[in-house]
Amino acid sequence: MRCAIYTRQSRSSNSDFSSCQAQFEVCREFIQSQESMGWTFDGLHYEDEGESGESLDRPGLRRLLDDAESGRFDRIVVHCLDRLSRRVVDCASLLAQSWEKSNLLRVLPGGKVRKWHYCPKSSRMSRLGSECY
Repeated sequence: MRCAIYTRQSRSSNSDFSSCQAQFEVCREFIQSQESMGWTFDGLHYEDEGESGESLDRPGLRRLLDDAESGRFDRIVVHCLDRLSRRVVDCASLLAQSWEKSNLLRVLPGGKVRKWHYCPKSSRMSRLGSECY
């Protein structure tokens, strides 16, 4: 399972943990913890430092989406869902695209792993393991 990491730090953030480097380290450690399940990290790191999450028009995110489309990796690992976008509708759209491509997104809020997926039947996001009505 080839993994890519996406990180974003907004312009207004001054927290050390919100830095792209801190997010990257947490995601890389998670991938390493999954090596027994076949997860690998080959250096695919997409970064948008100093970019707002209000828009999907960011260079790192565009490269991530293009590479996902071309099958360059199997999983996207991101520290927190709001690193992808601050807009719920954009997150839902990205999750739907991820679901269609089987690039299930792994989100690690607060260092805890949450596996999200998009349920096409109900057009909603839910945690894996919960019912998809």
